[in-house]
Amino acid sequence: MFLTFYQVYRTYALDSIICFLIVSGALYLLFGPRRRHGWLRPWTYLALSAVSFSLAFQGVLIPLLGGEALVFSSPLHYIYFFVCQVLLSFFWSCLLLRGDVFPKLMYILILVAFMQLYRGVCAPLYDMEGTMEQTLYATFDLATAVGLYVCLVGMALLFKRCRVSPSTRLDTRTRVIMLYILVSLLASMLLPELVSGVDSSQLVIVLILSDLPLIYYIFGRFTQNLEEQAHMEQALEKARAEWTVYERSQELRERIREERHELKNNYFHLLVLLRAGDTEAVESELEERVGLISDKMREIDTGVAYLDYLIAAKEAAAKKAGVEFGVESEIVDGFEVDEMAAGTVLSNLMDNAIEASLGEEHPCVRVHMRYVKGYLYGKVSNRVSKDVIALNPHLHTTKHDKRAHGYGLKIVRKTLEEHEGMLNVDVKDGWFVASFMLPVEKSGQVRLA
Repeated sequence: MFLTFYQVYRTYALDSIICFLIVSGALYLLFGPRRRHGWLRPWTYLALSAVSFSLAFQGVLIPLLGGEALVFSSPLHYIYFFVCQVLLSFFWSCLLLRGDVFPKLMYILILVAFMQLYRGVCAPLYDMEGTMEQTLYATFDLATAVGLYVCLVGMALLFKRCRVSPSTRLDTRTRVIMLYILVSLLASMLLPELVSGVDSSQLVIVLILSDLPLIYYIFGRFTQNLEEQAHMEQALEKARAEWTVYERSQELRERIREERHELKNNYFHLLVLLRAGDTEAVESELEERVGLISDKMREIDTGVAYLDYLIAAKEAAAKKAGVEFGVESEIVDGFEVDEMAAGTVLSNLMDNAIEASLGEEHPCVRVHMRYVKGYLYGKVSNRVSKDVIALNPHLHTTKHDKRAHGYGLKIVRKTLEEHEGMLNVDVKDGWFVASFMLPVEKSGQVRLA
């Protein structure tokens, strides 16, 4: 029974169909159907692909071989197999799936090259077909085939997880070079099969040598793009900071206008009371107004003006979002710290704390700042209802859009590492606590607020 199944498996080259379906399924997973093909479902797409491949591959070769097992006994069989594999999967993906042509062809060539590499690794087993007992050989052959299918599915999932961004724009030269590298890699693996009996090692070496400078070129362009992206992000961050300053100044201007209007009304009211001779009412009114003004004028003073501004801005944002926000600090005279580094760390920690508090029943954020023996010590705490570290030890972002979120703590760690600082995160008594220490550039003296 087992050998009968194996004979059917070999006769109709079912391994080729399965590999082709995995390639087609990977393309569907990566790109999805076009909008005008709303009727298209995964199984429909795979069925179309399988029928076309069977007609083009088995429907042509099996009659030519007189119904015998589809064993690649001729170089032409290899060429025809790879032509069907690449062209048909590329054709259906371009016709029915979304996305650009280049990444589709790139994914196809990578998967096909992987198939050939895998078969090259299993070549010693295939050479033993005539000498090994038939049942044992069939078992090993099917086992290695299943291994190939698992690897191809794993590659498809890897592409899905780390796919080439659709927004990436590559120039024509780079695309041609990348395709040449993939095609030459595939050709270098196929040559020994296509020209059996002839030493093709020199030609293979030439192909590999031609790939090396091109690989370096791609790598060089990649590093240049990373550097350009870093510069762009810095420029964008600067623009955002300037916009934040502008918004803050507008808020202050509006507040001053309101305070001036309110002050004018208060003066007018006091003038009316004085003219009426009601000095007790004037005294009571003044005491009330002075108390209100004192509450509004509560200042945050950490000894670093930039940090005072950041804390005040985050406090306003937290209260606007319905999050209780408290600040405790020890005022320090005569010390200097890298304000950009301290601001980056504190701003990201406060943003994380405010954002994490939004889902809590009683949201609350506490910020504590003080000077400790040559270090600026900061602690940002937010109330939590569960141990987030136990549930998420690496504190990865839980948002769906992981590319746009989850950088806050990474930026904090990187900034502190660059400035020989320290970071500690902990959950204690229902609070998530992130504390840091940043070396100061000039020591100072502490005076209690």
